[in-house]
Amino acid sequence: MLYCAVLTPLGDDGFAVDFPDFPDAAPGDVGADTLCEAYGVAEEALAEHVRGLLARGEPLPEPTPPDRLPASPPAGAALFMVPVRLEPRRVVKVTLTMTEQEKEKLDAVAADWNMSRSQVVVAAIRDLCDRMGCP
Repeated sequence: MLYCAVLTPLGDDGFAVDFPDFPDAAPGDVGADTLCEAYGVAEEALAEHVRGLLARGEPLPEPTPPDRLPASPPAGAALFMVPVRLEPRRVVKVTLTMTEQEKEKLDAVAADWNMSRSQVVVAAIRDLCDRMGCP
């Protein structure tokens, strides 16, 4: 399930994230330095909020389509979709094979985004799956 989120830049203070379908779930100032980091915090905050609702037996709202939100995002804000991922996560180590040039690109992206190689690869997989509609 995908829910709308509004990402608002806070200048040097990072970003704020709000969920129109879950007004009490917003992590507010997420303190992230990058968009990718803010997205990860938003995803975790939404999953945690949904887990709490389900644990209390409360129903989840139907996701509001972006074109049916009651208000437009504030100036400078971005609207994006956040998946609800509730499955337990067991971390496993894998070995990847790639060309030297691809490794250099991976390292450059990781450095630019202040992420590890693994975080970049996982973010890319999630993004691809979200766009392709895979589970």
